[in-house]
Amino acid sequence: MEIFAKDVIIGDFKFSDYGLILASFSNTPEATEDLGMNHETVEEYIGYTPKPVYLGSQYSSKLKPILTLIKDPCIHTSLCFTEHECRDMLRRLTGSHGYQKLQLLHESMDEELFYNVRTVSVNYQRINGKIVGIILNMECDSQFAWTKEMDIVIAAKQDKAFHLYISTDDLNNYIYPIMIVTAPAALDYISIKNITDNQWETTISGLFAGEKITIDSLHQTISSSRNRAITNDFNMHFPRFVPDKNTFVANQDVSIRFKYVLPRKVGFV
Repeated sequence: MEIFAKDVIIGDFKFSDYGLILASFSNTPEATEDLGMNHETVEEYIGYTPKPVYLGSQYSSKLKPILTLIKDPCIHTSLCFTEHECRDMLRRLTGSHGYQKLQLLHESMDEELFYNVRTVSVNYQRINGKIVGIILNMECDSQFAWTKEMDIVIAAKQDKAFHLYISTDDLNNYIYPIMIVTAPAALDYISIKNITDNQWETTISGLFAGEKITIDSLHQTISSSRNRAITNDFNMHFPRFVPDKNTFVANQDVSIRFKYVLPRKVGFV
């Protein structure tokens, strides 16, 4: 799937900062050179780190974009890549073992979206023996693009329902947020129940005044601002969202912060 955009950012590498633009070449295998960098991998998230170790995958299909880079003729006098320039780009784009965030900048985009990508293989496009294009064959972590991180703070009131609308495009799976609970006073226990999700209830016992409890549902970790072991005080019901409307009820007056990203089904433009 060959993509086009006004500009592209991969990690901290913005193409326009280096005088690069996206282009397309006709499919002529004799004009391209495979650098032999492709490799087969599967992946899984380990612990709290957002970078995957390649062990297993939850998706049976993934987006596989192709980016073709050329020098901007409005900026460069020579449109050929030197060996040093090729090596510098390969170091930036293939030096990471995990995924990097890819963002397409395009006038038609109505939402800020990101793709988690890794470079699978690299080809050179040559004309008269000189390198005029660098072709990046990439693989995303899934068939989705992802929104920027949502960050919502709820001042929950005891036994009073509050609502969150989760506009996910993946209607068959939960969204797993990070939830940060701040206790205003010492509490015997706190209960946060998602009524919409079959009364799914998250409980934590023995909170200290001002203590912050962080529950990362995606990576299934829990920690306390007091640096104490808290797993024995947690019922192991990690918070989760169903698609569309979620109705929650807390048993105490408490501050709840949710952080999450949403999957988007979009095509490359």
